[in-house]
Amino acid sequence: APNNPTCGQIGAWGVIGSIVIPVFPQGPITIQDAINQALDGDVVELQDGTYTGDGNRDVSFLGKAITVRSASDNPVNCQINCEGVDYALHNGFNFTSGEGPDSILRGITIRNGYFGQGGAVKANNSSLTLENCHFTANTAGAGGAVFAQDGDPTITGCEFRDNTLYQNNGYGCALFSNDGVLTLTDCTFYDNGEDFESIDNNKKGGAVGIWDTNLGSQITGCVFGNNQA
Repeated sequence: APNNPTCGQIGAWGVIGSIVIPVFPQGPITIQDAINQALDGDVVELQDGTYTGDGNRDVSFLGKAITVRSASDNPVNCQINCEGVDYALHNGFNFTSGEGPDSILRGITIRNGYFGQGGAVKANNSSLTLENCHFTANTAGAGGAVFAQDGDPTITGCEFRDNTLYQNNGYGCALFSNDGVLTLTDCTFYDNGEDFESIDNNKKGGAVGIWDTNLGSQITGCVFGNNQA
């Protein structure tokens, strides 16, 4: 949907104002292509399926106040497979350009990320919003699934499962929050971390690691099961 400087923004469905940019697993555009086109207030809508490869991983929000969501709002049906390994680091999304709470990721599964900080999502100096997402089998040095530093993240209705750390003395096998106000609501944390009796390391926070988090942080209505560190 082109942007006309005289008429304003023309939506994908012929509506003036915010547009919906559809993305399909088979292309022709990637998630990053759609974000590059988007303006504040727009929606990048992922159709059901599994997204892989460049442009569909290591995605940057570029500081934009946009929503990236699944069309079905069912994370089981809309997945990003990062295909990250120790010799080829990849995660799902990076919020590192001062994004605020109107930068929203919703209704998506991110799995198989392997990254230095945030195997699925890295947020630095960002107050992003995560809603109804699943983070599965991601690995990082800190924040196995989600790493948030110097910002005020809001995470609601998300599932963290089978995430872990590769680094000794790491923090937060599923989630790490540092130096900000964390709002964590109605999330579930299952089977994150490793069997501490079978490994030799010093990993902290089988589910959540918190360091220098500011007053006002809240963890409400969450369920934790079989997390180990």
